[in-house]
Amino acid sequence: MISHALRSMPRGEGTFKDICEYIEAQYESQLNWKLESDQRKSPVWKSSVRKILFSNSRFKRHAIIKGVFCLVPSAAA
Repeated sequence: MISHALRSMPRGEGTFKDICEYIEAQYESQLNWKLESDQRKSPVWKSSVRKILFSNSRFKRHAIIKGVFCLVPSAAA
C-alpha cells in the first residue's frame, strides 16, 4: 500500500500525511480503525505505516526535504 501510494505521487515522493491520505482514500474499508492504546490515540493502520516507513529498507527519507519519504530504487532498475 505504501509503495503504491508513493508511486502515484509526483516524483514518487510524499509526506507521512500524503501517504496516509492516499491509503485511506484507496483502502478505507480494509484498514484497521481500532485506536492505539498509547497517548497518540491514532488508528492502528497509521501507526503501522509510520513504523514501516522508518524501519523498512524499501523506503528512505528525502536527503534534503524534511518529512518527505520515497522508494529506494531497486537494483534491477
